[in-house]
Amino acid sequence: MMRRSIIKTMELEDGKTSVEDTLKKSKKRARIVVNLSNCKYPLVEEAVNNVGWVVSRDEKTDWDLFWTDTSVSEERVMKLKKFQKINHFAGMNILARKVAMAKVLRRMGVKLPQHFAFMPQTWLLPTEASELKLHSKKQELKWLIVKPDNGSQGKGIFLTDDSDKACCTSPAGVAQEYIDRPFLIDGFKFDMRIYVLVTSCDPLRVYIYKEGLARFCTEPYMPPSRSNADIPFVHLTNYSINKRRDNFTCDSYGFSGFKRTFTSVCKWLREHGHNSQAIWEEIQKLVAMTLIAAQPSLARTYRQITTWNREDKGTSCFELLGIDILLDEQLKPWLLEINHSPSFGCDNDVDRRVKLELLTDTLKILNLSSKHKKWIRRQERNESASRLYGAAPKRNSLNAASKVKALRLRHEEDNCGNFERILPPSDSSPHLSSYEDAMHTARALFDSTSYEDTRPLTSRAALSTAPSSFGRLPSPLFSSSVPSSRLSKTVSHHSIQSLQMRPDPPSSFSFLPLPRTSGVVGEGRRVLGGDTACSWEAGLSFASAMKLRRLEVH
Repeated sequence: MMRRSIIKTMELEDGKTSVEDTLKKSKKRARIVVNLSNCKYPLVEEAVNNVGWVVSRDEKTDWDLFWTDTSVSEERVMKLKKFQKINHFAGMNILARKVAMAKVLRRMGVKLPQHFAFMPQTWLLPTEASELKLHSKKQELKWLIVKPDNGSQGKGIFLTDDSDKACCTSPAGVAQEYIDRPFLIDGFKFDMRIYVLVTSCDPLRVYIYKEGLARFCTEPYMPPSRSNADIPFVHLTNYSINKRRDNFTCDSYGFSGFKRTFTSVCKWLREHGHNSQAIWEEIQKLVAMTLIAAQPSLARTYRQITTWNREDKGTSCFELLGIDILLDEQLKPWLLEINHSPSFGCDNDVDRRVKLELLTDTLKILNLSSKHKKWIRRQERNESASRLYGAAPKRNSLNAASKVKALRLRHEEDNCGNFERILPPSDSSPHLSSYEDAMHTARALFDSTSYEDTRPLTSRAALSTAPSSFGRLPSPLFSSSVPSSRLSKTVSHHSIQSLQMRPDPPSSFSFLPLPRTSGVVGEGRRVLGGDTACSWEAGLSFASAMKLRRLEVH
């Protein structure tokens, strides 16, 4: 009896020890926390569970990733901790808004028409209403499709052949030449939703997903006329419109019906003698050129609101875009619009299969790790101790930054799943020189254009609360040849424009981070070197920045 009781006691003690060890191990294995308090899609939560992370809907929790269905403000990004990420860039409205996107792409089209001929001719409303009417008088006006600036799901879109009707729209928007000869499959018009992931804006890193969705109209296509222009099921491919039709069907595998997978469309093209690979390469080039055009603005906004040095800690923002593309009868891809918050709702099996794999691959490529959080906190403690006591050992920050960056890039390449990297391009890419020319041109245009014309619609109040330790802002292409001592305290925009600029550097720096140089660059974005260097005021106009600077000094 004594022996049995001793054995039983030993077993209980062993069991107790194992339970304690399990609890300790679970505490040590800190899991990634994803905050979904502003996300309405259950599929996102399912993807988070698939990768083994924890879902939280309380913003007070110490989360690692915040996934939101709406755009984010500059203030929101400013409040991020160094180990936290959010699924939007604060400046992405430059592509998500139709007016802003048209401005950027048209400027690039003037300089590089051979690379930016993928957007239909566009007029901005109401500012260019007179130009549209004058164009209609000079030559026979083609059919126009009018879109509101911030519309979605086909709301507010209409076709017209009357320029006066197009210009009478009350909200701001665009009027584009309607592509009246689209490529048809089985007699129906369709467009393609291509998913693109931007993991970094400075330097620009872009991945394109190899699977997507094709959305079909539910009535056979007819060229636009006054008798059918008001029938949305003929001309508009939006899923939110066509799913209401009684004849809407969609099979489980996405090979037939009015909603199909992108790969099934490519298979159909190959079976009918078309070169689907060439089309895919043209789509990749379209996506790359569009994001290159917006890169200087995105990088500027990102550096301006992330005042700490993030080059050794990865990026705080990423963006999963839904880009809508239409093929014409010559199989040329045309850019329709860009959605910075694509829908992840699932009404059928095709949606669920494509979007769940997309979300899962997106989370895996982000390289979120609890070790990363611990490393950052340990580094912050060391830096704090070094500032206070000067006793903490100093690390070689440059070597540490290079190692962390290399590990992050290697992780992206090893865990890209069904993503394919398009930027930066490989050395064997046939479009390498074109991309470098486009990046060089985009930065030159950004420096020579009024900042208010290129700045996305974000809160300027954020600039007044930003810390003044931002330092000198990047000048990727130009620097002033005039010393700061010669500059007047009140410098007009016209006098700044007349300053002689130095020659452009070689385009080999296209996909490197923007160099942190001083100088006077760009109207409305001047940054002075030396003792008069502006910090957070750089987002304001130059005159306002100088005024605030004088108040700060005195």
